[in-house]
Amino acid sequence: MYYQHVHHGIEHEVGAGRITLPRRVNFWKDKEDGNDKLFLNELEQHLVSNFRTYFEDNLLLNIFSSVSSVANIFIQLADLFTGCVSRILNQSGTSMNHNDEFAQFVVDLLGLDLSDYRNQDHDSAIVHFI
Repeated sequence: MYYQHVHHGIEHEVGAGRITLPRRVNFWKDKEDGNDKLFLNELEQHLVSNFRTYFEDNLLLNIFSSVSSVANIFIQLADLFTGCVSRILNQSGTSMNHNDEFAQFVVDLLGLDLSDYRNQDHDSAIVHFI
């Protein structure tokens, strides 16, 4: 599943003209308690071999690392962002709780239009650190 997210994301960014190949990419994953080192080794091998196969050596894995989100604001932001988007896209029913309200607040703050998530016109957000 991790590879599919990365693969589709890269395909989209290339198709949208936001990135070009050849390119080296860095992959950071939130460290999970009890996460198996074998799983991480297999994921890294999967990324490397599939990048080579699908992107014909035009996409190389530069850094692969599992990092704790406790001390990494970027991992925390990625987790917050994906959690909010997932919550909005997977809402069922009409009653909203505080988590739904917060997710909607974040999506609105970033100016994302998730009403038609297949519409790629507004599919990115920029976060400025001051």
